[in-house]
Amino acid sequence: LYHDNPFHNFKHASNVCTNANKMMNSITDQDIFRRTSDPLTQFAVVFSALIHDADHVGVPNMILMKERPRLAALYQNKSCAEQNSVDLAWNLLMDPDFSKLQETIFFTKAEFI
Repeated sequence: LYHDNPFHNFKHASNVCTNANKMMNSITDQDIFRRTSDPLTQFAVVFSALIHDADHVGVPNMILMKERPRLAALYQNKSCAEQNSVDLAWNLLMDPDFSKLQETIFFTKAEFI
């Protein structure tokens, strides 16, 4: 899911993922702690950090829209790289190979159909 480019690569994603996890673990405010200590919230934050630049080719959205017009059209020229990352990750998450994970994070099958 990650390309070998200078910044938006898997090493960057793993650093963001690690820092997001550290940030959640450092929260001491009780109201915020109750929300962030929920396992599903923790998964969502870490998963989001991990996939936030998936398939990023290393160029800004303005250049990406010129170089990949189909992708730009698909996302109506709005946050193309980011929306593409979410779509790719969602499709991977919905793969039957991850059925046990799906059963864990969704209350009912209707939630992810």
